[in-house]
Amino acid sequence: MAKTTKIIFPPEIEVWYILPAVRKHISLELIKTGLAQKQVAKIIGVTEASISHYKKDKRAKEDILDEACLKLVKIAAGDIAKDPLHFYKRATTLLNEIKKTGLLCRLYEEKTVLTEKERACGNCKEAEKKLCFEE
Repeated sequence: MAKTTKIIFPPEIEVWYILPAVRKHISLELIKTGLAQKQVAKIIGVTEASISHYKKDKRAKEDILDEACLKLVKIAAGDIAKDPLHFYKRATTLLNEIKKTGLLCRLYEEKTVLTEKERACGNCKEAEKKLCFEE
């Protein structure tokens, strides 16, 4: 992953990298349960074309989710398959759990041009703050 040449904020990392990866993996897991692309698109609030792009690795191409995160995705997708109305709640909980793994902090460090003193995302738990500030 290359660093950007502009200042970016942690929420941008979530929107540009983490949320697409979560949507992709939830979609793929829901398809494995037998749901059609059209149903999956409706459940997660994206177009059928987006689901097709996830399947063909044309969208959310970077493998940023580690095994622990993928395990959380699989559990969430199982719950969503049982009750699609729970997508928003499960996805929000999942994103918060993924933040606790330090992924947001690692991506922020990789993507930003800010120096250690300039960075202060405030998203890490006390024990994980070193992830945001390591050089």
